[in-house]
Amino acid sequence: MPHIIHPPVLVSLEIVRDRPELTAKSTIRSVAMFAVTRSEATEANFHVHHQAFDRDASRAEIIGGICDRIPAGATLLTRVASISQHYLRHTFARGDVPVAADIQLVQRQLPGLNVVPVQCPDRHLAGVATALGIPHADRAAGVLERARRAPDRAQTLWQLFLWMRCPPRERVRLHAAWQAWRAIEQARPLGF
Repeated sequence: MPHIIHPPVLVSLEIVRDRPELTAKSTIRSVAMFAVTRSEATEANFHVHHQAFDRDASRAEIIGGICDRIPAGATLLTRVASISQHYLRHTFARGDVPVAADIQLVQRQLPGLNVVPVQCPDRHLAGVATALGIPHADRAAGVLERARRAPDRAQTLWQLFLWMRCPPRERVRLHAAWQAWRAIEQARPLGF
C-alpha cells in the first residue's frame, strides 16, 4: 500500500449500533469522532466528540449532527462493513431497495467529503488496540460497553491508518504527539 501524507484534518468516525447496520430495527446508540488537525509538520491537535443516544433518537438527526461536526475540507476515516450476498439476494428478491448505510447518508449531505473507507476485521482492530495499550470492546461485547469504548475505537482506527498509510517519519511524530495528548487526557480528573 503506498504511503500518503496525513491530511491536514482527519476525522475518525465510530458509530455504535445495537444490531448490525443493515438489519431491521438497528439503531445508532453512540457516535465517537476523533479529530486530528495538523498545525505544523511536527505538531497536531486532537479532539474527541462522544455522544450516546437512546433507541428513540432519529437516525436523520444523528447523521445531521455528524455532518455538522465534520470540518470543511476534512477527510473522514470510517470502517465499512461488507454487505453479505444473502442480504442483497433477499432484498432484491422482495423487490426492495437496499437500505442506505450511515456513511452513504453522510456523503449525501456532504457531497465533496473525502472518505477513506476501511474494511478491517474486528480481530485486527483489537490486535492494534492491544499492541498500543488502548482499551477496546469488540463487536461481541454488549452495546453499553461498545458505546463507552467508541472513542478508543475511533483512535485505534486512526492508529491503523497512521501505521498503514503514512510515511515512517510522519507516523512516528504523529504517534508521539498522540501519546502525549492521551497521557494528558487520562490524567484529567473526571467531571461529575
